[in-house]
Amino acid sequence: MSISGRKNATSPKEDSGKGSADHPTTIKKAGNAPKAHALQGNVLRIRPGYLVRRLQQASVSIFSQEMVKFDLTPVQYGVLAVIVDQPNIDQVSAAELVGVDRTTIVGVIDRLARKGLATRSVSAHDKRARVLNATTAGIKLLRTVEKSSEAVRVRLLEPLSEAEAALFCEMMERVIDYHHAKGDDTPVK
Repeated sequence: MSISGRKNATSPKEDSGKGSADHPTTIKKAGNAPKAHALQGNVLRIRPGYLVRRLQQASVSIFSQEMVKFDLTPVQYGVLAVIVDQPNIDQVSAAELVGVDRTTIVGVIDRLARKGLATRSVSAHDKRARVLNATTAGIKLLRTVEKSSEAVRVRLLEPLSEAEAALFCEMMERVIDYHHAKGDDTPVK
């Protein structure tokens, strides 16, 4: 069973095509004809950065399909989720948690504020800092989109079992945390 509650598609290792177990030529989907392997013949398939970018493309596409009616981008959703979870968070900390630079967060908050979903104000403790809060409309919207947000997760991880999905997320977190600690995730200026 997959995280979506449906039976798993045939795993690539069960593929009866001519590819190797690691790089099959086809992926069989339950109830569908076999489809060509998306990375077949692509020398870049062994490059993690390339694979991460391709997975990001799928993630953004699925997010856009599921969230189109809410007029939220993935970054706007991330910022809104952070400021709902941590009221009065400063703008720099929110940017770091979402993984965007300081300039980007300003534009994102501007757009959320224009939509009536967030506010930015001067910190009472540090007049140079800005604190962020979700409005009542922002909190309500975040609650409304939770079903769609979960659908994004389910669709993205659909080829994996629950255990595989948990392990995959844990491994991604470990790699991200490692590179964050080294400063490798800081944008190059």
